[in-house]
Amino acid sequence: MIKRILNFDKKDWKHCWWLFKNMIKQFILMEFQESKEAWLLLKIHLMYDSNRK
Repeated sequence: MIKRILNFDKKDWKHCWWLFKNMIKQFILMEFQESKEAWLLLKIHLMYDSNRK
């Protein structure tokens, strides 16, 4: 997983940061379902390769 994260390009990093900020924002707004969804998408993005074809 670490090797995959180190090979992220700028677009991947921007997407991860956006998901993280959205997760925190939704948690503060007490939209827990939205926060959980952002967490799951972030987790998927970090666990699996994002090869564009």
